[in-house]
This record gives sequence, C-alpha cells and structure tokens, in this order.
Amino acid sequence: MSERTDQPAASAAKPPRTWLPMIFWIAGILLALGLAWFIGAVVVPVWQTRAVVCECAEDRLDEVDDAKVLSRLGSPEQAADRLAAYLRLPRWMNVDRREATFLLGRCGPRAVPALIKELTDTDKGVRRAAAAALGLIGYAAETAVPSLTRTLEDADAGVRQAAAEALCQVGPAAGIAVPSLIGRLEDTDESVRGYAALALGAIGAEAKDAVPALVKALKDTDANVRWRAAHALGKIGASAKPSIPVLERALTDGDAAVRQAAAEALKKIKGETP
Repeated sequence: MSERTDQPAASAAKPPRTWLPMIFWIAGILLALGLAWFIGAVVVPVWQTRAVVCECAEDRLDEVDDAKVLSRLGSPEQAADRLAAYLRLPRWMNVDRREATFLLGRCGPRAVPALIKELTDTDKGVRRAAAAALGLIGYAAETAVPSLTRTLEDADAGVRQAAAEALCQVGPAAGIAVPSLIGRLEDTDESVRGYAALALGAIGAEAKDAVPALVKALKDTDANVRWRAAHALGKIGASAKPSIPVLERALTDGDAAVRQAAAEALKKIKGETP
C-alpha cells in the first residue's frame, strides 16, 4: 500500500508593500514644495531688499531718489515690512543696518514700530539713523515720542541730536518730552542744545515751562543756540512774556541771526504778528 505523499499547498506569495515608496514620494514632494516656498517667500525678497539697500548706500553721495528705488519693493507698506524683516536677519549676514534703518523713514507710519526697536540697537550709527528716520516721518511718528524722549539721554551726542531733531519734526504732539528737552538745553554739545531749543519751539505753547531755561539759553556761548532759543520763545508766544527784557537785550547781539530772531520773537510775544 503506497504512502500518501500529498504536501500542503505552497502559501500564496505576499503582495509587495507599496505604501513605503509612496510615503517617500509624498515626503519628497512636500520637501520640494517647502523649499520652493522658502525660496520664493524668504530668499528672493531678502535678496531684493539687500540689493535695494546696497544701491541706496552706494549712491547716497549722488543724491539717489530713495522713493524711486524703494518702489521696487512694492508699496510703502510692503517696503516697510520687507526692510523690517531684513533688519531681523543675523548680524553675521553682513546686513547694512544703518542704511536699511534710514530707508525705513521713507516708508511712512508703517515703519514706526520697527524704528522704535532700532533706537535701542547696540550700534550708535543705527540708533542715530532710527531717530533721523522717525524725524522724516514727522507728526505721524507720535507713538515714538516716549522712546525718542529716552533717547535724549543716549551716551552719543549725535544720537541725542537726532532724537531732539525728530521731536522737533513731530511738533506739538511731543509735549511729554518738554522736561527732557529742557534738560538738554544744558547739554555739553552745542548741536544738541540748539535742536532741543528748536524742538521746544515746535511744541509751542505747551512748552511754556521751558521759558526760564530758554531765557538762559539766550546767553549761550554758541550763536546757533542763542538764535534757536529766541525762535523758540517766539513760537511759545504770549506765555513767554517774562523773556521780553532778555530778548530786547538780544537785539544788540553780535550775531545777525540772533538779532533777527529776537526781533521776530518780540513781535509774536507782544501780539504784533500772528
């Protein structure tokens, strides 16, 4: 009797695992899309912004038309956003922070928050550029007044001057800076003293507490400070009447600009001119 030799049927071959290559394909596609987005959304804008900043820096002495060059970055709002992002790049990337900061001033109010941040930069040149840029924006930079007021205490005279000049451009809205500007009338740098006087004049009647300090500034050793102090007193107007005797003596000042400013101030304080 023969033995049965039937063997169990061979197991059916398992289908190949096709999901693993699919995952690699999807991952590759997503990586490629992410890289394309990064190049288009980050690398290209940064490259364009850097090109504009470098062009403006190189052509500064040729009085380059900043507005025309900046238009390559889009609207003023778009340019402000791009420049602000450019300033956030690491320092090792050799970013021209001073020029980019100054250019922000050409972008209008949208640039104010970024410029306020640059007022505390470790580079005094950047701080000076930020203050100057806020001055370009003018009255629309009102929200920067507290920061500019603190910048009046900067260790660098050039930064203090730029801050005082910016407050001058902001005008009456810079009223909270009056006490600090009064202090700057005693600054060791004559340019700071002069711009502090101009800023007080630009603030106008609200700076009436500065009259005694401005009267003292009429006797400053620097003629520019004296005529600016006289000009400021005239801007303050009727509240500056206590300064009349000193302004009358200033009519004989050795500097023609001081004499003229004193005469004009006297007319305004006495109400002889609007």
